[in-house]
Order: sequence, then structure tokens, then C-alpha cells
Amino acid sequence: MGRMVGDGQLSLLIVDMAVDPAHQRKGLGGVVLQTLLDWKQQHCPHAYLCLLADPPGMKLYARHGFEPSIEQGMTHFSGFVGDSRRRKAAAAEAAAAEAAAAEAAAAAQA
Repeated sequence: MGRMVGDGQLSLLIVDMAVDPAHQRKGLGGVVLQTLLDWKQQHCPHAYLCLLADPPGMKLYARHGFEPSIEQGMTHFSGFVGDSRRRKAAAAEAAAAEAAAAEAAAAAQA
């Protein structure tokens, strides 16, 4: 399953991407993601599209044209189920984004 939320014109956020563990590694996540991307292209092609990805999911999103980004932002996780897991995932995402930025900077200087 997967869904997008947003204003439908300027910005969209992909949320709730999930495939039952019994059916993972069969390409279903790619089908769900491509369906969302096709809908966006048809209904609001100029909207900004973003998502949060954990490290295992980053390869899937990269195959569909997503790139790591470093943006100024904040998140409030307090009170949510899985609070510590979400904090760890956010820290891993930030570390991956910093590493990607460092690689890009090194490549630009080379």
C-alpha cells in the first residue's frame, strides 16, 4: 500500500509505503510507487514531491528518480508509537544525507 497527502497542487508527501513481509522482494513496492508517481504526473505534474525513507527503502526510491536531500526541517516524534525507532531512523537518514553531500562536494572538487 502507499498513499500521498498534500494540497494536490504545490506539494505532496508520499506516506505509508508498505508491503506485507511475506510479499516483499517481488517488485510490489516498485509497482505501488510507480502507481503513485503516475497519478502525480497525471493530476499535478508540477507539485513538489517528497518522502522520508529508511535506509533499506532508499534503493527503491532512488531507482524511481528520488535523490537524497538536505533540507532544513524539524520533526516532533514525542508520543508516537515507535518513538525511539523513528528517532533512530531519522538519525540514520540524516547521516546518509550528510554522507551523500560530502561525496558530492568531494566529487565537485575533483
